[in-house]
Amino acid sequence: MIPMPTPHRQVVLLALAGALVACNTAPPSPTVPPTYTAAPTLTPAPSATPSPIDLQTQAEAALYSGDGAVAIALYQAALTQDPADGAARIGLGRALLTTGETAAAADVFSSTATALGVTSLDLEGAAAAPPIGTVSDTETAAAAVFWLGELARRDGEWTAALARYRQYLALRPGVIDSYVQERIAESAAALNDDAAAAVAWQAAAAAPRADSAGDLREALAATLLRSGDRDGALAEYDAILASDSPGWRKARALVLAGQALATAGDVDAAHQRYLEAVATYPDAPVTFEALRALVEAGVPVDDLQRGLVNLNAGNYAPAIAAFERILAEQPGHLAAWFYLGRTYAAQDDPANALQAYRQITSVAPADVAALPGSEFWGQAHLEIGELAPFPEDVQGLTAFVAAAPEAAEAPRALDRAARFCERNDDLACAVTLWSRLAEEYPGSDLAANAANEAGVVLVRQARWAEAQTWFERATTLGADAVQHARGWLWVGKARASQADPTGAQQAWAKAAALAPDDYYGLRAGQLSAGIAPFAPPAAVVWSSDEIADRVEADAWMNEHFPVDTSTPGSVTELSESVRADGRYTRGRELWRLGLEQEAHAEFEALRQAYWNDAWAVAQLALDMNARGLYDIAIRSARQVLDLAGVVDTTQGPRLFQRLRFPVPFLDLVEQAGAEFEQHPFALYSKMRIESFFWKYAYSSADARGLNQIIPTTAEQIARDLALEDFVLEDLFKPSQSIRMGAYYLHFVATQVQPDTAVVMAGYYAGPGNAQRWLDLAGGDPDLFVEVIRLPDAKGYVTTTFGFFEMYRQLYGR
Repeated sequence: MIPMPTPHRQVVLLALAGALVACNTAPPSPTVPPTYTAAPTLTPAPSATPSPIDLQTQAEAALYSGDGAVAIALYQAALTQDPADGAARIGLGRALLTTGETAAAADVFSSTATALGVTSLDLEGAAAAPPIGTVSDTETAAAAVFWLGELARRDGEWTAALARYRQYLALRPGVIDSYVQERIAESAAALNDDAAAAVAWQAAAAAPRADSAGDLREALAATLLRSGDRDGALAEYDAILASDSPGWRKARALVLAGQALATAGDVDAAHQRYLEAVATYPDAPVTFEALRALVEAGVPVDDLQRGLVNLNAGNYAPAIAAFERILAEQPGHLAAWFYLGRTYAAQDDPANALQAYRQITSVAPADVAALPGSEFWGQAHLEIGELAPFPEDVQGLTAFVAAAPEAAEAPRALDRAARFCERNDDLACAVTLWSRLAEEYPGSDLAANAANEAGVVLVRQARWAEAQTWFERATTLGADAVQHARGWLWVGKARASQADPTGAQQAWAKAAALAPDDYYGLRAGQLSAGIAPFAPPAAVVWSSDEIADRVEADAWMNEHFPVDTSTPGSVTELSESVRADGRYTRGRELWRLGLEQEAHAEFEALRQAYWNDAWAVAQLALDMNARGLYDIAIRSARQVLDLAGVVDTTQGPRLFQRLRFPVPFLDLVEQAGAEFEQHPFALYSKMRIESFFWKYAYSSADARGLNQIIPTTAEQIARDLALEDFVLEDLFKPSQSIRMGAYYLHFVATQVQPDTAVVMAGYYAGPGNAQRWLDLAGGDPDLFVEVIRLPDAKGYVTTTFGFFEMYRQLYGR
């Protein structure tokens, strides 16, 4: 089911106080941070005593959102009413860990295990069989001993950790063996028992799990090498090479195998591994280690490969030397010139980079095909355009098109030249070049966009009649429905500016029909209705008739995906095949233990395995949403629509749309929105584009959490908000991340203006850029979107706009 919102923090504590008085028993009171202030509109919940199930549901939500103090109070209240509730006891222990109360958590886990008969440990490895009578008892006891193992591992008490993990396996064999054997291996290795560690690593690698076994095999190989089993280690590296592991891992396997061979004295075999890494995976960072070993040993390495490895490793001087050695012997080696230019550009030396690229462009078109690296000829012209100053960049690109009008890169060259003109405020030049692209290359996938861009530049000059001509032309070029819708939106605005309201409405209707779920189609609908972008509704209603929504979804599913039985299918319950799937079983166990990221990997693998089974995916969408795995639920619900062939993804059963656009952590979102003057729809739209509501989202740029905040920004926000004891890991707590994200949107709004589109642009590209685009737009909100000069920033604004509209459609009144 779609989970109910978690109660506000102070309301929870007030309600708990009443409930505990009613029970005449009070648990230890959690400490409420003195800086916390509830939103002034909140009122205490009714004083009726919540049921243990309700309390536990709320406790799980609080723990998942990162509010350990509230979770502790809720679990304690549940246990006051039902002291034997095993799930609440495990939850309480986990919640105590989040607040740093490790000793108290250990007492909870230990007392739970003891109460269920798990009292003795055979430290040689065999767990005493506890007298447990029910499945629930077994699961609770297993969770307790698992967490005792985690605590022992955390404290470096490896013998106790080893015994506890083995005890868990005795209680829950065949469920998450790979994950537990991995921990057993680490514990054994810490005790210098390589034999036991090797056995455990082998068991971990052999047992099923969602993610790659590459890490496990690498660890096993390292253990075997320490034990003197070189052949066994090499077999593990070869297994990685034979797998579907990514290139960087295979490169590492080659390098590690080479190092193992070199240590054993088999130098020639080591060099062969290194050479394979250099030739096959020059872009993998670890390959530089292979190259260095080869160079130090005096082994000949192809200079092009040598240069590429150094370039990718950021080792620029040796890369330049390698490319120059090639060119000393083959002056016409265009690939060497190209990568030489890339290397100079990478080390911020545009003058030498341009010189290298011009060596390529100086070759006559008729002579290019006979030279090594001929495929780089057209690309070199584009690279020069990026590096040369204005107007030299434009002159070079247009000269290239004149010399080689049939080149594949010619349309892109005109597009870049037009952008350089527009960037430098030469609007006449920009219109001319985009017009040329549309006229001379009507079959290019850039043609419709070029015609639209020409029209936008003319709009900036208030030349509406001329602009309309190009917008209309855009609707006839290519097959991109979004660009056609863009053209019709602006045709409508042009007609409206020329006192033709009927023509404007007709144009906007065409845009909405062409791209009903894209920014341009949605915005055209707003223009037709006289609605401003990012306009909030008059009221918001978060609740829904869940039963009616499910009835509608079942009917729709049975219509589009009829089942071959007399009983209609239902989205409510997972099929037996999915429940029996090992990925589901492992994911559920990992989730119950609090290993949320590992569980996520299993559930994501499950989703992909059933990708073409509409019923399974629909059922998974509900199951994942109920667990808080909103990103998997979102993708699953969208896949159901795709499998049904739904073109307008704003349509379809309300249940699936609410799964695609959920409202998780509602209390936190409303409170942060009220505090920092941000509409909840804006906060939800932003989090959806940033993370799909996966709280552990992590990017290559080190951005973290629901709002994908980078460390430097997070630390500044923490200082601004006076968040004591803030650490970067707090970004993975929704209770922190949501408020920090809302604050930063508010900060951007104070730097520009409190317009959601402008704020979103400023959030992504910085307030300074947003202000420049705002100035260029002259007060036209649609022109503001068009003049955003960074494509990713424009996409950020248009995508969040689409999300905002869906939230308005689903929850606005």
